[in-house]
Amino acid sequence: MMKNLNLLFVLAIISALIACSNDDDNGVTPESTDRGVLVANRLILNVTNINGPAFNQSFEFYDPDGAGGADPTINEKIVLDYNATTGNTTFNFNLRFFQNQQEITADIEQAKESYIICHRDYNFNNIVLTDFDIDSDSLKVGLNTEWRAKNNPNEILDGEMRITLKYLSKEKTGLCDAGVRIMTANMNYELQR
Repeated sequence: MMKNLNLLFVLAIISALIACSNDDDNGVTPESTDRGVLVANRLILNVTNINGPAFNQSFEFYDPDGAGGADPTINEKIVLDYNATTGNTTFNFNLRFFQNQQEITADIEQAKESYIICHRDYNFNNIVLTDFDIDSDSLKVGLNTEWRAKNNPNEILDGEMRITLKYLSKEKTGLCDAGVRIMTANMNYELQR
C-alpha cells in the first residue's frame, strides 16, 4: 500500500512538471513583468499657489532601495497654505522623477503615451484634483496637475496622498488600475489656514 502511495506521488510530481514545461508564451513578456527602461526612487513635488497667498515650495520623497526595503530616507510632509477667508484655493503641482540624482522626467515626458501618474488616497473633502496634463491620445499623464483646497472649516485638513508612477507596455486606457508600478510615494499633507 505504501509503495502504491509513493508511486502515485511521484507520478503526480512528474505530471505537474510536464504540464508546466508545455506552457508556451510565444515569446510574449507578460504585462506584469514588463517595467520599461526607467527606474525611479525619488520625486520632487513643486507646488505653486494660483489664486491665494503667494506660495512656491518643493517637497521631496526619496527611497534609495525602492519599495519593500527600508523606509524612505526623505519623506517631507506637503504643507499647503491657503486663504480660508476667501474660500477655495488652487495649486499647481509639478512632479519631477529621479533615479537617485539622475532626473528622468524628460524621459517620461518623451514616452508619455506609456506612462501615467496616479494620485490616490487623499481626502476628497479637503483637496480635489481638478486638471492634469494629457498625452497625444488625450489620456492622463499626471506630471502637471491642478488641485483645489476646499474651504471646509469642520473637516480634517490633513491626510496622505499616494503618488504612483506606472508604466503601460500595452494600450494605455487612462485608468490607474492598469500598468506596472515603477515608483510609489506615500506623502502626508496638511492644509494650513
